[in-house]
Amino acid sequence: MRLTTSQPEVLKNHYVFGNEASNKVVLMIHDGHGFNEDYPELGKKLEKLGYYVVAIDLYEGKLPKNNKQASEFMRQLDQTAALNKLQTTLTLLKIDTNRKIAVIGWSIGGLLAQLLTLQNPTLVDALILYYCRIVIDKNKALTLMCPVLGIFAENEKTWPDKQADLELAMYEAEKVLECHSYEAEHGFANSLNVHHDHDVTQKAWKVTTHFLKKYLG
Repeated sequence: MRLTTSQPEVLKNHYVFGNEASNKVVLMIHDGHGFNEDYPELGKKLEKLGYYVVAIDLYEGKLPKNNKQASEFMRQLDQTAALNKLQTTLTLLKIDTNRKIAVIGWSIGGLLAQLLTLQNPTLVDALILYYCRIVIDKNKALTLMCPVLGIFAENEKTWPDKQADLELAMYEAEKVLECHSYEAEHGFANSLNVHHDHDVTQKAWKVTTHFLKKYLG
C-alpha cells in the first residue's frame, strides 16, 4: 500500500500485516518507545484473527534506548505531522466503505488515536486506548460515532481520575464505553519498558481482542 500525505510526502516507514482484502482493519499507533519488536508480534497475532493491520512508525526507524530517551522522543514529536500521516492512512483504508476500522494506541499513541478519531468520527468503528492522556470530554464525546475501550494502569498518578472523567463524559454523551484497569505501571504492555508486566499484558490483550471481535467481527 503506497501512502502519500497532502504535502505530498511518501510514507516509507509503515508496516502491514494480513490480507489487504479483509474488511476488518486495525490501525496501530505505537507508544513513546517507538515501533519496536512488540508491534510486529501484535500485528501477526491480529493477522491470524483475520484482521488487516497497518502501523506507522512515527519515529521513522529511530528507537529510544530507555524510558528517559522515550520521554524526549515524545516531547520532540511533531504531533501535527504525525496526525497528517495517520489521517492519510485512515482515509486510504476507508476507501472501501464496507470496511470496519479500529484505531488502537498506547500512551502517546492513545492520545493521537483520540485526536485522529475526533477529527474523523465517520471513519472509525472502534477506538482502543492504553494508559494515555484523555482529551475526550462531554462535548468531544458527543461527536464520537464508535465504541471506546479504555485500558488503564492503576499505579499511574492520574488514575483513577482520568478513568472517572472519561466514564462521566461518555455517560453524559450517551456513548458506548468499556473500561478495564490493572494494578500495573504506565507502559506495562511494552516489553522494553522497565515497568513491563507480562501477566497484565496478556489479560489486557484478551480484553482487546474480545472488543475487536465484538465491534469489527
